[in-house]
Amino acid sequence: MSDSNARTVPTAKRQKMAAGAAAGKVIRKIISTARAPSAIGPYNQAVQVNETLYISGQIGLNPEVITQ
Repeated sequence: MSDSNARTVPTAKRQKMAAGAAAGKVIRKIISTARAPSAIGPYNQAVQVNETLYISGQIGLNPEVITQ
């Protein structure tokens, strides 16, 4: 997914998601960005389920200065 997924969800979209949740629908969205280090293993950077955002932990890291 693109970096735009890390931005705030527009009000109209939040209202639509809330309506879906009220109707018993579970809306699950995987959120990722190339601007953060990749996960090691089968993890996601974040997952949005209806109006709740679950984010993974991250250590302080500057990928521009890391050497292999």
